[in-house]
Amino acid sequence: MKRILVAAAFSAAFLAAGQASAQDLGGTAGLLATAVEGFGQTLGDSMTGGQSVFVTAHGKARLPAPLTGSYYVNVEGTSHSAVEAGKVRDARLAQLRTVAKSFGIAMELGESRFTLDVDHPAQAKRMRETAQANVLHPDVFTPADTDDIPKVFKARTGVRFTAPSGDHMPAFLDALRSAGVDEISGDLNSRPPGMFQQASEILGFGSVEKIDDAIWDAASADAIRSARSQAQTLAAAAGRNVGEARQILFLAKAIQGGDAVVTIAVRFGFAPKS
Repeated sequence: MKRILVAAAFSAAFLAAGQASAQDLGGTAGLLATAVEGFGQTLGDSMTGGQSVFVTAHGKARLPAPLTGSYYVNVEGTSHSAVEAGKVRDARLAQLRTVAKSFGIAMELGESRFTLDVDHPAQAKRMRETAQANVLHPDVFTPADTDDIPKVFKARTGVRFTAPSGDHMPAFLDALRSAGVDEISGDLNSRPPGMFQQASEILGFGSVEKIDDAIWDAASADAIRSARSQAQTLAAAAGRNVGEARQILFLAKAIQGGDAVVTIAVRFGFAPKS
């Protein structure tokens, strides 16, 4: 019987993680670990009289207007020379200023950064050439050596645009694409990082810490209210009342649409029987 319970709990944990990922409300790995840990503690509690209840909940608080209705992009210039990379980036920024002016919208610059990075197109070209050579001469295998390919400088600046009216939105997005923008985001956290990848960072705009603490506090309070309500429903089904929160096992912050969202996992104790 215990083996069946364990298997069911792990299935529920994976299901909960999948739902969280679909809703973009925090790290799947964190929620999964929390669900498994919470189940382990719940099983321990059940063996000693079941004196607590474990729940997860989301809380929301509306973001201020400047953080909603915006589109974010990174503007890049790439060259073997940092000076030339900067010039390419600046030329694209000038194009985007023209786009913003033509649509009558605001354009705000975030942070700028130079990095020395792998020349991915040159690397891919070298690997294709090596693969073709090995096909033409199968008796002499040549390894793909890319160590001698010089790195390139990337000049990058984050940009935020206020969104134009709905009728002009398609033309605005086409204009951004024509100006050399490859990635456009209307929600900084719409694609949170998975277990083996990092989320894209829009320089100067990609940090949830930029949101006022009072907004996160309001979202956290909403999450706690929701968690307590769920816990009371479960406790009532067992003929008990919910007591104080014993542990907060997990807390994650995210931006979803126009809301700041806090996800928590909480263990509540039962109130003493009267």
